[in-house]
Amino acid sequence: MLSEPFEIGPEWLRQGQLWCMLSWGPVERRENGLFSAAYARCGEDSVRQYFLGVKLEQDELTLRWDFPVKNGPLRRCPVH
Repeated sequence: MLSEPFEIGPEWLRQGQLWCMLSWGPVERRENGLFSAAYARCGEDSVRQYFLGVKLEQDELTLRWDFPVKNGPLRRCPVH
């Protein structure tokens, strides 16, 4: 699943077969780009909730979860 792309929208984050419902906070302009945070409710049978920090710097996106995991920097997939 690590090679699966993330799909992030206004209400959902998906990576492979993992789906998370997102509740976004405000977007902040910071020195190097934009930052927002979301509560992510992930899973189907045993739903778990996480805090997710999202940083956009130049054209690179970094996701930082409330456990010691960082995804990124990520870049856009080519559009066909």
